[in-house]
Amino acid sequence: MITKEDFKVLFNTWQWVVEVQTEGLSQEDLLFQPRPGGNCMMWVLGHMVESMKDLVVELGGTEPKGYELYKRFERTSEALLADEPGLPDLAAIRQDFDRLSKSAEQTLDEQNDDYFREAGWSGTRGATVLFLAFHMSYHAGQLEYLRNLAGKTEKVI
Repeated sequence: MITKEDFKVLFNTWQWVVEVQTEGLSQEDLLFQPRPGGNCMMWVLGHMVESMKDLVVELGGTEPKGYELYKRFERTSEALLADEPGLPDLAAIRQDFDRLSKSAEQTLDEQNDDYFREAGWSGTRGATVLFLAFHMSYHAGQLEYLRNLAGKTEKVI
């Protein structure tokens, strides 16, 4: 059985991956477009913040406030092909992801095991949280490749 502590390890791992894979990157690096197509690292990072908001809610928390600019990175959003006004900088993304990770941990601590047996959009709330964990891990895995495509090949984790 997956425990709350296992999820906390995932939250901390995602945060570590974001920090390591974005270390020393410029705004230009974050906007590098993979060829022939795909999302740039800025979009992936913004999407991870937006997804962490969803995770907090699925864990039983209230909708986190102050993250409205990340709506730009929702699942069905347009591709980010160049710098745009209002994009967060890397420091803000890292700080916001960290803050939401801590909120997810706190919200997780407030739930008992019965909460995860309740109905959710993926069967049970537990299955929904597990799917969102897979989704976040998928995007965390993209970061090393996007870093490498931007010409930063010294980080292998």
